[in-house]
Amino acid sequence: MDENEISLGFKATKPDSTDEESELYAKLESAVNEHNSAAQPGEYQWGISFTDSEYEIIQGEIIPEPVEPPTPVEPTIEEIRTKKLSTASATCEQLIYDGIDVTLSTGKKHFSLQIADQSNIDGIFNAVTLGATAYPYHADGELCTMFSASDIVLLYMSYKNFVTAQTTYCNALRQWIMREKDKDTLLAIEYGATLPDDLNEEMNKILAAANEQVQAIVSKLAATVDMTE
Repeated sequence: MDENEISLGFKATKPDSTDEESELYAKLESAVNEHNSAAQPGEYQWGISFTDSEYEIIQGEIIPEPVEPPTPVEPTIEEIRTKKLSTASATCEQLIYDGIDVTLSTGKKHFSLQIADQSNIDGIFNAVTLGATAYPYHADGELCTMFSASDIVLLYMSYKNFVTAQTTYCNALRQWIMREKDKDTLLAIEYGATLPDDLNEEMNKILAAANEQVQAIVSKLAATVDMTE
């Protein structure tokens, strides 16, 4: 039997000999594989069906038409703007929550600034303003220990300055993102980028004023509270 004689609907009785049956199946399989390899979209594949007495070439699944990948859609400038605004806010929040390193009288320590941490630092600072010369607190991964009033004030100032700097920068960055009209420039804006001159100048004014207020609070506190170690 020539493989070229094998087509859809072809039937063959199984030989009595195992070797002959294996040879027959090999020819059927070869013909099926050859057809399926050459079949085009819209045409049917072949398969082999068998019973106890015969083999048959049967119709299989149709080969689907190839699906063209969707053409990438360029995001609009407003879609880019929305994503940039969201990313800026999320990045600012995470940087604050990650915290800061502060060099205290006992060495450099790291302090997380999650919302609860900020509230705790505000609380121990308030204790100092009420006259406490020391108060228990802890750096990341450390046990609670007594922090001197001066260390608490330094921690408070560092935390306030850091949070103010990040939130003020983030606000200015968002202003830049909202007003930017050039798509390529907008795409390139990332957290940490140098602000346009007008926004940078305004940010520095705000930060300087905020720092003056913090310093005024500390100076007033120093006049009424024992800040010695």
